[in-house]
Amino acid sequence: MTISDKNFADRKRFGDFAVNGLTALGGHSAPHGNCVAFGTLVQLVLEGASKEEFKEVQDFCLEVGLPVTLEEIGVTTEEEIKVIAEKSCVEGESIHNMVADVTPDQLYDAIIAADSLGREVRR
Repeated sequence: MTISDKNFADRKRFGDFAVNGLTALGGHSAPHGNCVAFGTLVQLVLEGASKEEFKEVQDFCLEVGLPVTLEEIGVTTEEEIKVIAEKSCVEGESIHNMVADVTPDQLYDAIIAADSLGREVRR
């Protein structure tokens, strides 16, 4: 199965939560698509995607120059990650379109995990 075989548009729609959370930080300058790309990786972690599926999407991001780490979208502190997780989970955000409701703590953990996996491939 290739990336084109998947319903990537649905994942992108959910990846928008990352943009909304980053906007809450104020002053961030990462392009919208970059935030959505990283948000899609976070979503895969939240969904419990297989390692193979995560790697396929991560490899796609690397191939086309999309970010796979927090640093690449300008997030460098634990406090920023906490703000993103909190603001992304407020009522009405697209993250609530997922099958299961997501708490800020779950999202924080998924952000950290996605970043860790990205840093591994950037070494």
